[in-house]
Amino acid sequence: MTSTQKTIAFVSRFSFLVSRFSFLAISVFLLSLSVNAQIKIKERVEIDPQKQLKGGNPVFSFPDTLNDDSDHKSISDSPQYQPESLQSTFSLPEGGRVTVEILYSDAAENSQINLELRQPNQETLLEYANHNPGFTWVSPDYFTNTNFEIGIYWYWENEGTLYQGFEAGAEVSSLGFGEYFIGFEAAGDDWDYNELVVRVKIETYLPIVFIDPSNISTGETATVSVKKQFYDGRIEDFDAGQLFEFGMMEGCTAGVLISGTDTSNYFNGVSQPVTFLAADSLENDEETVKIGVGVVEQNPLAKMQTKTNTLTQSKDQNIKLRDKNDDTKIDETKINSIIIGSCFGGDFESDKRGDVDVSIKGEPFTIAWDQITHHINTAPEMPKLLTIWLTPKNYAGVYTIDWDLEVKWVSKEQSPDKTFSHKFHNRKISSEPDGTDLPIPENDNTIIGGDEITLTINEFFYYDNLNQLVKPITKKITGMKILGSNPDKEEIKGYVANHYFPDKDGLTKEDQILQMQIIILKESTWNQFYSIGNKKDYPNLQLHPYDWGLTQMSDPQPPFEWIWNWKTNINAGVHHLYSVGYIEADMVYE
Repeated sequence: MTSTQKTIAFVSRFSFLVSRFSFLAISVFLLSLSVNAQIKIKERVEIDPQKQLKGGNPVFSFPDTLNDDSDHKSISDSPQYQPESLQSTFSLPEGGRVTVEILYSDAAENSQINLELRQPNQETLLEYANHNPGFTWVSPDYFTNTNFEIGIYWYWENEGTLYQGFEAGAEVSSLGFGEYFIGFEAAGDDWDYNELVVRVKIETYLPIVFIDPSNISTGETATVSVKKQFYDGRIEDFDAGQLFEFGMMEGCTAGVLISGTDTSNYFNGVSQPVTFLAADSLENDEETVKIGVGVVEQNPLAKMQTKTNTLTQSKDQNIKLRDKNDDTKIDETKINSIIIGSCFGGDFESDKRGDVDVSIKGEPFTIAWDQITHHINTAPEMPKLLTIWLTPKNYAGVYTIDWDLEVKWVSKEQSPDKTFSHKFHNRKISSEPDGTDLPIPENDNTIIGGDEITLTINEFFYYDNLNQLVKPITKKITGMKILGSNPDKEEIKGYVANHYFPDKDGLTKEDQILQMQIIILKESTWNQFYSIGNKKDYPNLQLHPYDWGLTQMSDPQPPFEWIWNWKTNINAGVHHLYSVGYIEADMVYE
């Protein structure tokens, strides 16, 4: 027989074995549904060891599914095919763990086939293995350079004679990725290798999961990554194209997983690393989150044989995978069933799995605020009470708070965007168990508005104790804004009338006051901020090219005081007018 003929014969026999297995399963299922079917409970036949024994693997008709039309066993006097190797031995140079699963047996009901371990030690793994499809045995962890071998020992009673022996041969079919089908031939009568069919999976490594850092605070992130840990102790990276499952298994209200731009508690078929984002607040002072990671099997034949999939049979005895649309629906169902903040409740599809824990330290206090718009008054003065409130969780007396409050506004009408911000720093001592407000400091007279407000608690401690924060805690004060208020015309005119003007030949102070008031009227119609529309109370910016506020001072990125403090804007206008002279000023204000 040529190598090509052997290959064709091998594939044909492999397809035939799987097809017969599927046909047998379908037949049993249909039989169970038949209303008029006669149900017969078959008892396991115990072999009497006192009867005559014959060994040596004689060539005779070992009864299996080879029946003729009269339901009698057919006889095959000579084998059609004998493999070159009769042993199912695997070398484990890196060590590893082996899983053996019984798939099916076509041996006769009154036969006994034992599954045996031959190497590295000898023991019977299961008696009557032919009666126990689905049985799974997992080996201990083997050291490097271990040989692993399994086989069968069979018994069959025929007309008062008990035959027995080791397997006549074994046919090994590789599925790739360390998975194999092994079909055992008992007596060597027909060489169909179906007296016992098992699946063997060899794992040379397990995934080891890392999370960095492993201790974080609320609102912070950690990176989840995976490596291979071999049984000989080596740790190596996965290939760049390897895909994984990531799922939150415990403590899931304390955060969420992020892969790319997607956020969920479970991902299947994504690359590493993924990001874990801790929640802004915790139910307890500290939470532990367990994240499971599975290695996605990327070999279609191997995946076909996983516990969650089944084999189906076609008339031409080819093996078919599940319908592609079914797989898609399953994945979509999993994804659609996810509720952020809950745990992934399903089973991982991956056989190789690892877990890792991340510890999240909660805040010793809660932060609350009103989602409202505060206004800079016309004095102008910043709003002192911002309705940001800190409450200790475990009150223990007098406590000290140190914090920063950043107020930021981004001018998106300009290209590129321009950012204006200021950070207020404050410190406060309180003894109130119900908490205290966090105001803008009285000694900082900065005037600035914005719609992006960020609070950072730098320190929190009781009495003279140490700071309870591992690192500063930052929170976005969402929904809160600080915007401007336009003074009325008379207030503006009064400020100009009382302003200092340098002496100018030929001009009285009254002329200078009137000139400045006319400029304000002409340039802004007395508006430091927009007075109507969706920009109401935001800075008055006219893009020719970048003119700001009452006096429409032109600068692409002026001091933020020009933008938010109407008096500073007038001061800048007066200074500009009388520092460059009338001709240049007249050109600016045209």
